[in-house]
Amino acid sequence: MYKVVIVDDEPAVLKYLRYVINEFKLPLYICAEGKNGEEAIDLAHRYKPDFLIIDVGMPVKDGLAAAEQIKKDYPHMKIYLLTAHEQFDYARKGIRIGVEDYLLKPISPEQLSAVLQKGLGAVLEAEIEKKKAVQVDEQMEELKPALREQVVYDLVFNRDSQMLDSAAQVLSLDNLDFSEVVIGLLWNKKFKESIAEELAQELDREIGFGLYTVLPDYKFVILCNKANIKKMDKLVIKWELEREILVSGGVATTSHYDNATHAFIEANKISNAARFWLQKGFVSSRDMGEKGYSFPKLLLLQKEILNFMLGREVNEAFQVLKKTLVGMENLYCPPEQVVNFAADLVTLLLGEVSHDLINDEQSETFRKKITRSIEGVEAIDQLEEGLKQFLTELNDKIVGSGESPTKQSIKYAVEYINQNCHSELNLEKVAGKLYLSPSYFSRAFKKHTGRGFASYLVEVRMEKAYKLLLSGKFNVAQVAEKVGYHDSNYFSSVFKKQYNIPPSQVYGGDRQKS
Repeated sequence: MYKVVIVDDEPAVLKYLRYVINEFKLPLYICAEGKNGEEAIDLAHRYKPDFLIIDVGMPVKDGLAAAEQIKKDYPHMKIYLLTAHEQFDYARKGIRIGVEDYLLKPISPEQLSAVLQKGLGAVLEAEIEKKKAVQVDEQMEELKPALREQVVYDLVFNRDSQMLDSAAQVLSLDNLDFSEVVIGLLWNKKFKESIAEELAQELDREIGFGLYTVLPDYKFVILCNKANIKKMDKLVIKWELEREILVSGGVATTSHYDNATHAFIEANKISNAARFWLQKGFVSSRDMGEKGYSFPKLLLLQKEILNFMLGREVNEAFQVLKKTLVGMENLYCPPEQVVNFAADLVTLLLGEVSHDLINDEQSETFRKKITRSIEGVEAIDQLEEGLKQFLTELNDKIVGSGESPTKQSIKYAVEYINQNCHSELNLEKVAGKLYLSPSYFSRAFKKHTGRGFASYLVEVRMEKAYKLLLSGKFNVAQVAEKVGYHDSNYFSSVFKKQYNIPPSQVYGGDRQKS
C-alpha cells in the first residue's frame, strides 16, 4: 500500500476523497489529514507520504505555497492540486513547481480514480526501475501482495487499469491468461476469519496459479486455468481431514480477462448457493447448467401443512416442508429464492389462520418475527430450524394444548360463526376453513354444541337481529342485511318463528318507548 496525505479546509471534500480511495479499492493508505497549508507541510515531514492531495485555497498558508515547499524537500512525492477556480496562473505555477496534476472541482469519482491510478502506475514503474537497478528483491516481495490484490480487483471489477503489464512483470507472470474465476468461502464453527489469507497462500504454493486475493467478507478469489481445479479439490479434502475446515466454492469460465467481471459475478452466485446447501468442494457453472429448478405450488403445500397441524401432527407437517426443501436442493435452487419462498409460505399460512384462529395483531407480530429470523439465514440447516420453530409455535397457537383437535376445531368454528354471521355462511364453507369434510364437521358440531349447524347459525343471527332492532337505529330491512338475509320478508318469517312476534313489533315497540 502507498501512503497518501489529504489536505482541505472543507470536511466534505476530505470525506469525498476518502470515499473515492475506498470505493475504487486503490492501494492507497490515508495516513493523515489536514485543513491548511502549514499542517500539510508538517504532515509531509512527519509521514513522508508517496502522494499528497491538497486544496489551493486554504487559510493560514495556501496549497500552492505549501506544495512548493514540500516539493523542494521531497521531489519524488506525487502532489495533486485541487481548486474550485479555473485560473491559468494556478496551473502555470503548479507546473513550475512540479506538481503531478491540477484538478478542477468538482471532479467525478471516475476521473479522480483514473488520475490516481495513472500516478500509481508511474510510481510502480519508477519503483520497478529502482528495484531492478539496486536488486532489492526483498522489498519487491513486500510489494507483491498489494499489487496482486490490485490486479485481481482490476480484472474482476472490469476497471481500466494502466498497471496490468507492469504488474505481470513484477509478479513473474508470463501473461494474464486464465480461463476460470474461482470464489471459495470457508465455514465451520471453529473457523477464524484470519485463516482465509493463509489458506489462499497455501493453495498458491501448492498449485502456483499466481493471481488471488481475499475479499473483505473473507471469500478468496482465484484466477487460474481449468487444470488447477482438480488440484484444488484434492487440497480442500486434505484440509477437511486435517484442519476440520470446510470449503464451498463456485467456478465460472471466462474466455478472456476482459470478461472476468461476468465470470466473477457467476462464481460468487454459485459459491453462495453451495454454502447455503452445505455442499463441499467447488461447483462449476457447467455443473449448474445441467440443473433447472422450479418451485412447488404454495397453495397446495400450505393446505397440506395446515391440515397436519390442525390434527396436532406438527412433525408430519415439518416433514412435508423438509421434503419440499430437499427437492429444491436437488435442483440447486438459488438461496435467495428459497428464502423468499419460505417467507411467502409463512405469510400464506398466517393469512389463512388470521381472523379465524388467531387475531390480526398476533398474526402480524408473529409474521414479522419469523420473517426476520429466516431472512438472515446463511445455510439450509438454519432455515429448516427457523421453519420448524415457526410450525411448532403456530401449531400451539391454533390448536392449543388442553383440548382434543376436534373439540378445538369446533370451538374455532363457533367463534367464526359468531364473528361472521352477517356473511353468506354454510356448512361446507366453515368445514373447509378447518380442512374437515362437511359430513364429519356436521356430526362433530352437533356432538360438541348440542345443536345442528343450521339451527345454531339461525340462533346467532336472530340474537344479533333482536339487539339491533331494540337499538332503534335500523329498520327491519337494514337489520336483515346486517345479519345475512337479503330478503327482508324471509327474515321476518324466520324472526317470528324464533320469537313468536314479528320484527316490526320489536322495532316499533322500541321507538314508542323512546
